Amino acid sequence: MEKKENLVFIGNPGVGKTHLVIALGIEACHQGYRTLFISCHELLLRLRSAFEKGTVDRILRRYARYDLLIIDEIGYLPIQKVEANLFFQLLTMRYEQKPTLITTNIILSR
Repeated sequence: MEKKENLVFIGNPGVGKTHLVIALGIEACHQGYRTLFISCHELLLRLRSAFEKGTVDRILRRYARYDLLIIDEIGYLPIQKVEANLFFQLLTMRYEQKPTLITTNIILSR
């Protein structure tokens, strides 16, 4: 948390990636950090909805404020270009400011 580093958990389905990030999130909560766990699909739906309503800046700031953001299952479902751009904006806002944990079963080269 202090180093504000991001972590990506990559592995096959069923190896415990989600379990690990939940445990880290619970520990962060115990230490007083504001933490959010959200599936990538749910996050993208919320970002797209805010984009369509014209409130995307507000929602991006909201997610950027969490001390720890945990995004589960990136790459499980296809990501549209608009969603990818919004996701990139969020990660850019958090970069070197607040840590983000990500789980995926997609290898980094993909």
